[in-house]
This record gives sequence, structure tokens and C-alpha cells, in this order.
Amino acid sequence: MARGMSGEAAVGLCARCVHARAVRAARSTFWLCTRSREVPALPKYPRLPVAHCREFSPGKIHDPG
Repeated sequence: MARGMSGEAAVGLCARCVHARAVRAARSTFWLCTRSREVPALPKYPRLPVAHCREFSPGKIHDPG
């Protein structure tokens, strides 16, 4: 997550996107963009917080953990 931020603000659009999946590691949480499988121009693990994304699809709010 972005330094100095917490929760949804640190993740940005990914926290509310149907294509995003939180991948938890021992000391970090990474956000996987599943849409990147079909759209190679999208980063698999985007730099956070994501403020703009052409493939953003609103859905359930994910727990940024």
C-alpha cells in the first residue's frame, strides 16, 4: 500500500473494482488486476493508489486489509 495512507485511499480504484484481487503475503498485500490477462497493456500488479483506469468496473468494496 502507499505510504502514509490506509484502507481504501491507499489502494484507490482497485478497492472497488470487480477485476481486482488482494493477494496477501506475510508482511504485504499486493493487488492483482485480473483484467491484465486479457488486456496486456494493463499492469498485472498496478502501482498504488490507482486513480484512473480505463478498465475499471465498479463492484463490491474489497477489504484492503
